[in-house]
Amino acid sequence: MGIERLNEAIKLTRKGWVIHPLAGPEDTGNSPGKRPLLNNWQKRKKATTTELKEWFEKTNNNVGLVLGKESSIMVIDLDKLDWIDVLFPPEQKILERTLRAGRITGRGHVYFKFTDKIGNWKFHEFGIEILGEGNQVVVPPSVHREGQQYKWQLPEGAYLETFELPELPDHVVETIKQLKKLDEKIKGCRKCFRWIINQSRDTMHGKEGRRLMLATATELKAQKVTLEEFRLYAKKVYGKDYVTERTEVEWNNIDEKKTWKCITLRLNFPEVMGICKSCFQKIPDIEDTDIETTKKAIEIMTNGDPIGYILDTWNKFHSGDWPFGYVLLCSSVCSSVAASDGLTINFNGDSGWRKSHACRSMLHLIPQKWWVRRSFSDKAIFYSDSVQPDMILFSDDVQMSDDMKMIFKNSIRDFQEQFEQETVNILGKTEILKAPPRLTWWLTSVSDMGNYQLERLCLKIIIEVNEQRLKTISDRLQKRRQKGEEKYPEDYPEVKICRAIFRELKSKKEKVVFNFNLKFRDGLSTDTQNMIFEMLLATALINKYQRQRDDGGAIMATKEDFKMVVDNFAAVSDTQISKLTKSELLVARYLKQVGHDASSNTIQEYFKKSKQWVPRVMNGNNGDGGLLSKMPNVIEEDVITKDETKSVCRKMYRFVGEWNELDIYEKIAEIID
Repeated sequence: MGIERLNEAIKLTRKGWVIHPLAGPEDTGNSPGKRPLLNNWQKRKKATTTELKEWFEKTNNNVGLVLGKESSIMVIDLDKLDWIDVLFPPEQKILERTLRAGRITGRGHVYFKFTDKIGNWKFHEFGIEILGEGNQVVVPPSVHREGQQYKWQLPEGAYLETFELPELPDHVVETIKQLKKLDEKIKGCRKCFRWIINQSRDTMHGKEGRRLMLATATELKAQKVTLEEFRLYAKKVYGKDYVTERTEVEWNNIDEKKTWKCITLRLNFPEVMGICKSCFQKIPDIEDTDIETTKKAIEIMTNGDPIGYILDTWNKFHSGDWPFGYVLLCSSVCSSVAASDGLTINFNGDSGWRKSHACRSMLHLIPQKWWVRRSFSDKAIFYSDSVQPDMILFSDDVQMSDDMKMIFKNSIRDFQEQFEQETVNILGKTEILKAPPRLTWWLTSVSDMGNYQLERLCLKIIIEVNEQRLKTISDRLQKRRQKGEEKYPEDYPEVKICRAIFRELKSKKEKVVFNFNLKFRDGLSTDTQNMIFEMLLATALINKYQRQRDDGGAIMATKEDFKMVVDNFAAVSDTQISKLTKSELLVARYLKQVGHDASSNTIQEYFKKSKQWVPRVMNGNNGDGGLLSKMPNVIEEDVITKDETKSVCRKMYRFVGEWNELDIYEKIAEIID
């Protein structure tokens, strides 16, 4: 690898680029893979061959490129794709005509000839950085600290040695300048609108979306945003459906003096309620939970069934899936248990089966000051003031970047600790970025995480696809539409009572203990054992007004709490123990049961699935996982059959050996005397 990096460094130096060494990906110091090793690297000139050999020939150093006038290069770093079509309209094919580099499709560095028409500007919430004089980037064939190699992406038919970087088009320069003005003015908006502007564009479609856009546009116009600046946001939201003339007409009809009142926003868009409460710009109004509602909540917690009440209310919006709702409920209050390790949820399954709806329905019952729903760029979580300790972070991103995986892993592994990352800022100085402690993550993803270490830290919940579930969803949808009811209605008194219960549970930290011994089944991982402990302590916390306390004031969990945990965990534990998806588990059971070779067609016909389903089950959605890699008992063979006219090669699958993971899951743990 050292020779490969040396050869590339020599090639780039011959182009007149200023190359310098960076710490290797396995370096134990600050910012491995990215930290400059030379003092005053910003003032370097073109390196000599002797220097390049010293830096790269027999080392594991990464290759860095000094940007600015000396190399005559600037880079636009795209960490988030929301604004990419605004900067580079697809029909102009600007990206296809220049040099790019990165590790993740779509994201990465876009190279242009240096210009002093724009400065070093960072739009963290937008996921965009403009890097020029005084900055540096990692270049191929360097390796990221997690093992992925940076790669060049050139225009078709181009060669790096002879390729000349294009000028940054003037209209892109103007777009970036307008974006900078927009970014500065957005900071003057109320906190809830800053949050809305950085949400998925999907929220702006449909009837409610149009009203939300009207409210947002009015707020922006009140902050002196111009029509040209607003056009950037409108293009980001509507994409190919953006209409220039309509935008101008509607913008001119907006009265900037009629910004929406805070109470109107909360009534129409309850997801901003918690943000509104913490906003110093808000107009004070009546507390959304009145005294009578609080009294009813305390009565339920003292003499009723708070878990049943919350889940019954949850089922008014999300039909069925009681055990999954129970797990979400436990996860949502873990941060209020002193010394908790947290309970992260990886809600998985096929698209279209309301994974996100299950999570969103539970969040609807929780005061919004304790949760946030959005897509984060890699660094935004460090800078965003909307992310606070003890919050639930709900994301339905299909994929995580490698940097986000690192943040995610450290956040859940050391739940009680503030996660810190040391980096180098544009001045070459060390900067400590901090993420809050006790963040509870809820993830809904179609594709695999692709990292077993991450998977085992999460409680995996699978939404199984079947006819009964489809009927339940269909019936609930029809009833809602017949009544003209909102998806997440605010006018249910039960919703306000649930929020009052959560407010009581999350208002302070409580120590929870238990005085009985548990025996777990042999081979059960300590990660899974700890999930059961978390659910036990959370269950006792929810029932705290009906539980005794020890001499130190700690809530004492009961054997009844444990039984509730085991009964509900049994419904999701098959995939939790095996780490197989539901489909993988079903196919494994089928192959073990038939006891002989089965072809793809046989499996497909048995489960009544599409032709693509079996390969996905066997090899994973992206070819990087699946049953074959997770379970050695399942083997694949190519079998050739012949007839009088031709030979046909078919993939055959069979189950070999013993498998003890499909025993009775209710016995995953038991109380021993």
